[in-house]
Order: sequence, then C-alpha cells, then structure tokens
Amino acid sequence: MTTRSDQREQRLTMYWYIALIAMPLLVVLLLLNADPYERVQLAQVVELRSQLAAKGAGSDVIAMLDSKGGHNLTEVEWAALQQVGAEQFYFMLTSSTHSSVLKESLAAALADKYVTQAEYETYQAAASAELMQAAVLSQFGY
Repeated sequence: MTTRSDQREQRLTMYWYIALIAMPLLVVLLLLNADPYERVQLAQVVELRSQLAAKGAGSDVIAMLDSKGGHNLTEVEWAALQQVGAEQFYFMLTSSTHSSVLKESLAAALADKYVTQAEYETYQAAASAELMQAAVLSQFGY
C-alpha cells in the first residue's frame, strides 16, 4: 500500500519527466516559428546580387552586400538599395541639363550603371537646392 507522501513523490517525478520531454519540443517549436522574412530577405539579397553580377552593374551595391551580408540589412537599407523607377530616372536626366552640379551628381550615380534609391534621394536633395537658384529659374521665365 502506498502512502500519500509516496504518491506525491511519484506525481512530482512524473511532472519532471513530462517537463524534460516537453522542453526540447518547446525549443524546436520556437526555432520553427522564427521570422521567415529573414530567409526571404536573404533570398532577395542573393537574387539581387546575382542579377547585378550578371549585368555587370552595381559594383558599389555588390561590394556593400558582400561586406554587410544579407542577414544584417535593415528594411531601410534594403529599400535604399533598390533601383530607381523610370520616372525618377527621367527626372534625374532632365534636371541634370540645367546645372553642372547636377550633371556631376548624375555622372557619379551612373558610374556603376545602377542608380539606387539612396543615390536618387541624395540627387533630389541637391536638385532642390540647385533648381531654385535664380539662374535656373530665369531659364523657365520666373
């Protein structure tokens, strides 16, 4: 006949065994629920790098990706590495005809044959200052 203290001891032992079995399962569950976006982002980084290498363009971007690695990129950095759209690129081309500073900035952006969003934002900041000068505004009749 078992006493109450023996029953409590058996119950406590059973709880320990259940906890020991459940702990690795919990760890596996947590690992499987890791953020899948990181893997997608890494795949996107690898894809972007291979596309640029195949085109022979974007040497600055490739060097940055190689030094930083796909897992260390933030969303802001990833967005800054994306290629500019046609409308943005057209703005860069047309506005560069009005200022030598903008021409130099466009030439620097086109040096590696790949214009990133970060280069476009830098160009846009320079363009807003350059295009507001009196000499440029007088070309448009203002």
